Amino acid sequence: MGAEFAVAGVSSQSVWEGVLEHTKMDSPLLPLTVFDGAKLGLPGPVPNLNTTFRCGTKAGATLAATSNLAAAQAARNLRQNRHLAYCDTSAYGIGRVEVTEARCVVELISIASPLSYRGETGANILRRIRFTVPAWAPGQASAKLEEPQIEGQAAFPV
Repeated sequence: MGAEFAVAGVSSQSVWEGVLEHTKMDSPLLPLTVFDGAKLGLPGPVPNLNTTFRCGTKAGATLAATSNLAAAQAARNLRQNRHLAYCDTSAYGIGRVEVTEARCVVELISIASPLSYRGETGANILRRIRFTVPAWAPGQASAKLEEPQIEGQAAFPV
């Protein structure tokens, strides 16, 4: 057993945008993908796909219908993607890995959308998510993935 990490592309369309682009506005699947964040005091559309992937369709649908994070948490499917420690389907970015004898540190760096001109300095870094996996000896059970350290605005909802 081991840990697996996936990083968003720095210049390709995000998973959330791809799903949203191919989900019709009258589709019953739309609330599992996106909802209006105004009721939560969030600007614009909220990528509810993160909730759906991590917590299940009932939690995603509950959040879209009620804008109530506690109700969505109560509707969570505890068997849904238990292995998934973090999800940011709207991310653009890169990953950086540092491997030593004692541990593996993975840093996922998310940037503002690079699909529009961001000036001479480029897209701003929105967040850094760091995971640490301690080393384990041959024959031992794999080390437990530690909770991620989040620097910057975390993806919704964490």
